[in-house]
Amino acid sequence: MKMRNMIAAVAAMAVSAVALVALPASAAETNITYNGPSAGSLATDNDGVSLRRNILNVWTDPSISDMDEMTAVVDHITVTFTVSGLGTDSVKTNQDGTEEPLYAWLAGQVGTNSAVWTMANAGDAKVPITGDGTYTVSMNLAEASESVQCLILQTNINFYAYGNSIEASGLSLDVTSITTDDGGAGDTTEATTEASTTEATTEATTTAANETTASTTTTNNSTTAKNDSTTAKNESTTAKSASTTAKNDTATTAAAETTTNTTTGESNGLAVVVAALTVAGGVALVTRKNK
Repeated sequence: MKMRNMIAAVAAMAVSAVALVALPASAAETNITYNGPSAGSLATDNDGVSLRRNILNVWTDPSISDMDEMTAVVDHITVTFTVSGLGTDSVKTNQDGTEEPLYAWLAGQVGTNSAVWTMANAGDAKVPITGDGTYTVSMNLAEASESVQCLILQTNINFYAYGNSIEASGLSLDVTSITTDDGGAGDTTEATTEASTTEATTEATTTAANETTASTTTTNNSTTAKNDSTTAKNESTTAKSASTTAKNDTATTAAAETTTNTTTGESNGLAVVVAALTVAGGVALVTRKNK
C-alpha cells in the first residue's frame, strides 16, 4: 500500500500546481512615496477660488513634483488627507445665494485613462467634506500605467469665505498617504494553494486508506472462507471417523458375540465328554468290583 500512498501524494502535488496556475493572485495596497508638501503646492483651481493641493503638476509655476512621475499604478490611486480650518462647515454658499455640499476629488491625468478635471468628471469618486477631519478619496483607473502625468487633490472649498488669502484663511489640505494596487502580489494565492494541497493530500490519503481497508476486508473474507472450508473438511473427517468408529464397534460386537458363542459351545462339548468319561469310568469301576 505504500505505492498507493506515493501515487496519492503525487496527485495532491498535481492538484496544488493546477491551483497555483488557475487562481488569480490577490490584490493588496502598496504605498507611493510622497515627498511633500512643497512650497506653493497649496493653491487654487483655475477659477482662482477653489482650494487644492498639487501633488504632481508640472504645468504650474512653480511646478510641483511631490511624487515621482515614473510611478506604476494599477486599478486606482488613493489619497488619504486631512482638512483643517473649516470647523464644522459642510456646505458652501455661492454668489447667487444657493448652497452646495463641499466635496473633494482627485484630478489629473494618468496614462491613457480619461483625464479628470472637474467635479462632474469625478462622478461618484468624489467624497463629501463635512468639516475638519481625515478623508480618503480615490481615482479609479480603467488601465494600469507606468507613469502619472498629473495628480491634484481638488476641492470646491471657496477660501475667500474664510480670508482674503489662502494663508489668511487658515485652511489646509494635508496629504498623509498615497497608495495604489500592487498588481496582485498578495498572499491569498499561496494560502489557497496550500489549502488545495492539504485537501488533495487528505483526499488521496483517505482514498488510499479506504483501498487498504477494502483490500484487508477482502483478504479477511478470503481467509474466513478458507477457514470455513477447513472447518467443513474437519467436520467431514470427524463424520468419517465417527462412521469408522461405528463400524469398528459393530465389528467388535459381532466378534465378541462370535467368540463367546464359540467358547460356550466348546465348553459345553468338553463338559459332555468329561461327563461321559466319568460315567464310563464309574461303570468300569463297578464292573471290576463285581468280579
